Amino acid sequence: MACRTSHGIKLGMSKYSEFAIYGKTCHGIKLGVSKYSKVAMVCRISHGIKLGVYKHRKFTMDGRTSHGIKLGVSKYRKITMDGRTSHGIKLGVSKYSKFTMDGRTSHGIKLGVSKYSKVNMNGS
Repeated sequence: MACRTSHGIKLGMSKYSEFAIYGKTCHGIKLGVSKYSKVAMVCRISHGIKLGVYKHRKFTMDGRTSHGIKLGVSKYRKITMDGRTSHGIKLGVSKYSKFTMDGRTSHGIKLGVSKYSKVNMNGS
């Protein structure tokens, strides 16, 4: 289960069935997985805002860790990246390659979150 956009972003599943994102965009946003096979999402944009997940916490795409901590930048729950989800959280890669966690990317990759907040590559 792996998809690659023209910007070199690779999406897949780790051997422990945790969601894994690999790659780096031309704008310096870097995503990766921690050595404990927990999803660690570290995004640094040109505005200097850094987002991360502790290596012992499981990241879910609705912005919550398995410990119930909500991730966000502003009080409006917007993450300072491109693309907008139906919940008002802004996610994305760059203005040339937008994706939302519950929609389609400009490259046709379908992503979604199930009712149990688990990431499904088929968008269900």
